Amino acid sequence: MKTQTYIHITALFLCMIMLTACSDLLSKATPTSVPIEQEDFTPIVSVTGKVLPAKWSNLSMSAEGVVAEISVDEGQKVSSEQLLVRLEGKEKHQAAIAQANHELTSAQKNLDDLTINLILDRQQALLDIAQGYEAMRSADRQLYYFTVPSNQRDLDMFSAVDKMQANLNSARKAWDPYKYIEEFLPARNRFDLKKKLDDTEGDFRTAMLRINYAADAGMAQAKLDRAREDYEKLQKGPDPDKVKLAEARLQNARAALAAAEMAIKDLELRAPFSGEISRLNVREHEWVSPGQTVIILSDPASLQVETTDLGEIDVARVKVGNPVKLTFDALPDLTIKGEVIRIAPKNTETSGVNYTVVIKLSELNPVLRWGMTAFADIEVGD
Repeated sequence: MKTQTYIHITALFLCMIMLTACSDLLSKATPTSVPIEQEDFTPIVSVTGKVLPAKWSNLSMSAEGVVAEISVDEGQKVSSEQLLVRLEGKEKHQAAIAQANHELTSAQKNLDDLTINLILDRQQALLDIAQGYEAMRSADRQLYYFTVPSNQRDLDMFSAVDKMQANLNSARKAWDPYKYIEEFLPARNRFDLKKKLDDTEGDFRTAMLRINYAADAGMAQAKLDRAREDYEKLQKGPDPDKVKLAEARLQNARAALAAAEMAIKDLELRAPFSGEISRLNVREHEWVSPGQTVIILSDPASLQVETTDLGEIDVARVKVGNPVKLTFDALPDLTIKGEVIRIAPKNTETSGVNYTVVIKLSELNPVLRWGMTAFADIEVGD
């Protein structure tokens, strides 16, 4: 019994040793896993671009002519409205302006006189009315006190003139043969013919006088009526037709002056904005034409970068506001931050399908120049 008990204890001890050994082997064979730290990664689109001013212009003259004066040099800073180039011919246009000013003054005076003289015109119209009444009174008096001969009373004044003219012609015809030859006609008969001629001449003058008096009365009445009409019109103000003509003349004078002033302005080229003369393409005494670029003006304070090779796949990932890191081929030690401010809605007309993206610089370095090559790393996010 003791021997068996010993064997059992020994076997149990050996089993415990074996279990402990196996446990050590298992702990060594399965090491504990350690988490791996991952680095942050930001997707980048790398493109090439050019440094360009946001504000620049090709300047040309509005008129053709010979260059008389150039007031600037390349690289010079200029302010808005500063004179850059002037053509010959200033004196001729100054004379045209003086003439246009004279005509404008004259036209304005003509219009003003219509109002200033209105009172005088009214007084003249009243005077014409008074004179018209006096003429009417005189003509009526003459006609009233005119005595119509008995041989004309049953005739109107025109019939009387016709009849008296016929009587006169008949008396002349009877008298003419004996006008200078007395011996062929007895004195008594000759006297009767001459008296009849004188009487018919008197009757004719009387008939004509009747018409003249009537005409005087009619003329006086017509003048009186016109004077009254003129006065009524003047009561309403100056003659509208004269005012219209005067205003048209004044408008034409103003237009002529504006054209003359514009012509002299066209001889000058002035800066449309403050900036820098990037290029000067003209010399004094040269002939220039409208539309010909004589100066390139830019604003160096508005430099930005425009991409040149951003493809259609990458542009789909770019958004306005994306941050950008910029480096420059000519300035390897310079790095500038930027931001996407505009994406072209249409591809550029070049080989391949490329889109222009405009990048605003966070700072403006004085060593940057228009046309420098730039490299842009655009952070496009996930």
